[in-house]
Amino acid sequence: MWHGYWAMGGDFGFGDQEAEMPDAGSLFTVVVAAMFAAGIAVPFAVIRGFGPRRLLGWLLWAGAAVLAARGLGGLADDALRFTGLSETGLTGLTDEQVLGSADPSAYTIWSTVGIDSFFLAGGLLFGRAARHAHRLTNPFRNLPPAGRRTPRAPWRSPTRSASAATRGWAGRSA
Repeated sequence: MWHGYWAMGGDFGFGDQEAEMPDAGSLFTVVVAAMFAAGIAVPFAVIRGFGPRRLLGWLLWAGAAVLAARGLGGLADDALRFTGLSETGLTGLTDEQVLGSADPSAYTIWSTVGIDSFFLAGGLLFGRAARHAHRLTNPFRNLPPAGRRTPRAPWRSPTRSASAATRGWAGRSA
């Protein structure tokens, strides 16, 4: 969603940075576009019941891992740079290299943290969807755990037939 908005010239989430998309190269653009398309198509296929469930579940887990890693990595990098613990954060890049300013405004800092949080939230949502898809594909989901038996109701004796249970006391003399 954001990549499409930014490609159309939108600048929300950039903070005080220039609004134009940096040229990251054609390979990067193709990979991001493919991940963006898969991020829309895979959850839609799960909801609609298209395709092999196991494969879709694994694709959801892969999406969850990529989004969560991007979000957590970005938040950790931001925390290191913005608190002053490390001038170059995890990436080895300074604020000026990442944000276009050696002294970013609060708007830019919060925009950066917001976008990284957005990726983390996407990873958590994809993880939840993957768990749900896994439950749908697990043929043993309704069985009790191994080694435990389902308790039998005391009035349902395994030796007593259903017809005897429905007859009750009828036909017996006192």
